[in-house]
Amino acid sequence: IVFFIAFIPLIVQELTERGLWKATTRFFHHLISLSPFFEVFVCQIYATSLIQDVTFGGAKYISTGRGFAVSRIQFFYLYSKFSSQSIYSGSKLFLMLLFATMTIWQPALLWFWITLISMCLAPFIFNPHQFSFYDYFIDYRDFIHWLSRGNSKWHANSWIGTVRQARARYTGYKKKIIGHESEKMAAGDQRKSTFNDTYLTELIIPFFISVFLFFAYTFINAQNGVKMVRPTNSVLRLIILTLFPIVVNMVTLLVIFAISFVLGPILRNMCCIKKTPSTLAALAHMVSVFVHLITFELIWFLEGWNFSRSLACILCIINIQNFIFKAVVILVLSRELKHDKINRSWWSGSWFQKAVGWTFITQPLREYIVKIIEMTLFAVDFILGHCLLFVQTIFVFIPYIDRWHTMTLFWLSPKKQIRGRVLTKAQRRRRTFIVMRYFVLYFLILALFLALLIVPVFTAGFLPKLDDKLAGTPLEGLIQPNGQDNDDTGTRAPSTIVTTTGVHPLIKTVIW
Repeated sequence: IVFFIAFIPLIVQELTERGLWKATTRFFHHLISLSPFFEVFVCQIYATSLIQDVTFGGAKYISTGRGFAVSRIQFFYLYSKFSSQSIYSGSKLFLMLLFATMTIWQPALLWFWITLISMCLAPFIFNPHQFSFYDYFIDYRDFIHWLSRGNSKWHANSWIGTVRQARARYTGYKKKIIGHESEKMAAGDQRKSTFNDTYLTELIIPFFISVFLFFAYTFINAQNGVKMVRPTNSVLRLIILTLFPIVVNMVTLLVIFAISFVLGPILRNMCCIKKTPSTLAALAHMVSVFVHLITFELIWFLEGWNFSRSLACILCIINIQNFIFKAVVILVLSRELKHDKINRSWWSGSWFQKAVGWTFITQPLREYIVKIIEMTLFAVDFILGHCLLFVQTIFVFIPYIDRWHTMTLFWLSPKKQIRGRVLTKAQRRRRTFIVMRYFVLYFLILALFLALLIVPVFTAGFLPKLDDKLAGTPLEGLIQPNGQDNDDTGTRAPSTIVTTTGVHPLIKTVIW
């Protein structure tokens, strides 16, 4: 019904100007082109832009509604541009919808699935030649490079640069300028958002979302309707799982800082110094990714291998961490330096340089807090980016998918489509070599992700039970039992619930 209402103006115009047949064909052309997905995505961009303009200022013309993609855009660019506007919120709502689908399925939820697919995948669905085999895996190479660039040498397109710009909306920039090329990325007219502007949308609303999700998490772990229950400590479980990746990242960063601070002066005059900061940054980020993957398995294990309860726990953890990080950025962090020397000094240990100056006294502590947040953000972008790519994998291997996709977007028959650019033999050989390397890496990571989901399903029954071993310890009740009968309806309803209709007084009507 909602889709049809959105198409009424177009149908009426075509019907009055060109007739019934043209109106019908035009309507089905739009459906085949997946225009409802695009409409949902555009509305999400408009809504997010309005909220950001009210919160941070800097309102400007939005061209998304009228722009039409005619050339292929790299995956990392689309991800970095639309992640904060649509993909992050769509992913969290996707987890909520998956939880609802597994617990209270009804056909009406299909509408929300269409909406969330649009919020997460529309930038890539409407990207021309998105499913071209060679371009897809070269895109993956560029995505990996985008994640890892900018830690030893400044780069205009890097994950760390995108994160710094997003953080500067809350903290603002310092006025100090040293003439470094990285200062070009700092918007000179970007003001620091005041607390009055951000406390509602960035603190109060995330806080209440976390509270409501906490209620849902504790309710689903409350063992309602179960007779002779053993008490569980779901709150302690949530605290441990929320702080576990943060604490591990804190320890990892302290170790990396000590290594870079000690070895930095030694390696400064050696040829390998250029690769050392990137190596340390990659090591720290990979530790964060693996810790978050282990945390997912730990959540699943402590929830008794119950996937729906695990989803509720994951949602609660994500929103609590999001609230903590936003509160730290808004209430604790000082202004951001316009250059990126501090970020590179953290990984290289080169704190005593002219560009840093006397800020080397205070900046290491600030950068340590920043890096704790960045470690979690990197893990989120690494996992979420790969999940978005994995969802599209099946389309890449469909024969002639590029032609069908182009025909869907542009309404062009295969004969009228523009052919790809002509490459030399050396360029084709180099592209093939790149695709082979990253094809292997891509499917290794895909196999790892699938193993994390599939292996526990078959091995959970063979793992030892730790409930009795934790009895009498501070960790008693940490593991949630599974397979319980939670039916508390009918004859098993609590005594406080009214199950029958009471006796009402007899009222007679007297006719005068």
